[in-house]
Amino acid sequence: VALVDHRPTSALGALAGVLADGRPGDLEVAVAGAPDGRPSADAPATAAEARIDGDDDGNDGGPVPRWRAAVAALCAEIDGLLDEEAEDLQELRALLVEEQALDAMGEPLPRHELTTLGQRPVLVTAPHGIYLLRDGWDPHLAEEHTSDVAKALAAELGGCSLTWTTTEQRRAELLVVCSRRRNVDIAEVLDPRNRDPNFLGADELPSNPWFNQVLGAAMSWRMFGASGMLHVDVHGCRNPPATPSH
Repeated sequence: VALVDHRPTSALGALAGVLADGRPGDLEVAVAGAPDGRPSADAPATAAEARIDGDDDGNDGGPVPRWRAAVAALCAEIDGLLDEEAEDLQELRALLVEEQALDAMGEPLPRHELTTLGQRPVLVTAPHGIYLLRDGWDPHLAEEHTSDVAKALAAELGGCSLTWTTTEQRRAELLVVCSRRRNVDIAEVLDPRNRDPNFLGADELPSNPWFNQVLGAAMSWRMFGASGMLHVDVHGCRNPPATPSH
């Protein structure tokens, strides 16, 4: 959904009116939920994430170990850096240490969150709120402010938003900022476990956490009698139309 008008309130109000009338028509989509019917922020680990921790023979040579080595090299030297650069690296180190410690305890940090902002069967997603790897392609750059837009839309429409967590957004941002300062390819330092929700293989869908959040929401709303649902997928680009992605 592209909001071209800088005053989208009237459009949102009209959409909210349609939903309030209970006539969402053919806008039904698969959208994630807990057994009690409430959308849940918890999601199982994906098979894809399990596979990339090591190679097919069980050796420690998969994308994640290689990524950890690249990030360790990136964070190795702080002495002699400008204050801002040193502070960013120290913050990145702290986030990575926390992530590894919780992983070792079997309590990994959530990477995205489903936020309930109302009772209507409306889901607003922002899949590209962080920098993401794409298999065989250049990394997808973060679409700035789309996570905030998704939450604001969900609040306006009385539904739910699905976004990457603030911590995950900050971690990806720091990885990119620090790598660019050191002329390191960002493809080497982006976490390979963060899969682009809009660039998944068909075999990944059943075990992908983001997809399961969407599907679970739809199932829970159907279980509670929703006759129709609305899924708004928010995207954006910087400075249109003066950008190749526009």
